[in-house]
Amino acid sequence: MVLRAAFAETYEYGHDHNGDIVYRTEGIRSGQFSYDAKGNRLTLQPSIQSPHTDNVEYTYDDAEQLSTVQRGGAEVTYRYNGDGLMTERTETVSGVATTTRYYYDGMNIIAEGTVSGGAVTFKVRYVRGEQLLYREDATGSKAYYLHNGHGDVTGLYAADGMQLNQYTYDIWGSPLTPEDC
Repeated sequence: MVLRAAFAETYEYGHDHNGDIVYRTEGIRSGQFSYDAKGNRLTLQPSIQSPHTDNVEYTYDDAEQLSTVQRGGAEVTYRYNGDGLMTERTETVSGVATTTRYYYDGMNIIAEGTVSGGAVTFKVRYVRGEQLLYREDATGSKAYYLHNGHGDVTGLYAADGMQLNQYTYDIWGSPLTPEDC
């Protein structure tokens, strides 16, 4: 069992003999995970106390990359390029699909756009220095990124200094739900 405290919340995790997390408790939310023989997460079964009580199922492609996540009537599919970078994410809810494409310069994301009727509408372009510095949307508005010591984005700020979002991460380094400010 591992206990971790961050932002006044306590997280408890249990591991199996492979080091995979088999359960987590985060406040009133809890769930159990299952894995395949290669260590890929297959399911998340939330407790009845969790906000979402639908099971979550994960599938992977031949390169062991996450290809599908299903929860209830919703499904998210992912596509990757030869370098293993996600190039497309499609979310389908109640039969309505929304596709976002991601564009790269080498290994760095530089833009993302929404696909509709075969045409791409660019939503965001990213400007980098040593790290991701800011993003500019289709209207020209800029938002600036704040990073922690690991290089994770922990905040997003408008040009006037107003905090737009705050980001936290789980023990895998995966983003938790950002807090809108």
